[in-house]
Amino acid sequence: MVPLAQSAGALLCRGGPALVKRCASPTCHTFFYDTSKNHNGRWRSKACGNPLRVAAHFRRKRASH
Repeated sequence: MVPLAQSAGALLCRGGPALVKRCASPTCHTFFYDTSKNHNGRWRSKACGNPLRVAAHFRRKRASH
């Protein structure tokens, strides 16, 4: 437990707490450290965001027909 607390403390102190974000997926309740180029990541992994992006694509496709 101590190494985990040390790692979390180092991350928040050196990495910037603004880059620790909550996953935008409604089914995922985890936090992640945003390492994206522009720091605009929304999902912990592609597995979290892909179902939402696919659903949005099909909604747009149905609305345009």
